Amino acid sequence: MSLGHGRAGHLPDYSSVKYRYLPAWGQYEEIIKDNPSDYMHAFCQMIYVIKYLRGEHEDFVVNTYDEEAVAAGEERVDNAKADADEAGKELKETVQNTAEGLSNLVDPNKSEGGGADE
Repeated sequence: MSLGHGRAGHLPDYSSVKYRYLPAWGQYEEIIKDNPSDYMHAFCQMIYVIKYLRGEHEDFVVNTYDEEAVAAGEERVDNAKADADEAGKELKETVQNTAEGLSNLVDPNKSEGGGADE
């Protein structure tokens, strides 16, 4: 597997891109470039290397990935997203209520029960 720009030539390595191509230099054998998977493997291996350097692993084992650490982090991210969604809803309600209140200050006829026809 080749990581980096080498195989695709012109398409940058965006983390969300997955594509296939048939390079002339490779006898037109289909190559699948799966950046989400490649990036995740690289990240998991980087976590493993950092733990090795900190002394948490006695031996360095090639092709070893710390996917458990990533899973724990994903749960925290999911929880943070849920909290942010709830905070966003509360903020939207506050903004709408404030906008309605300001609108009533500018035009008192828009408030409930305060029309000019009454």
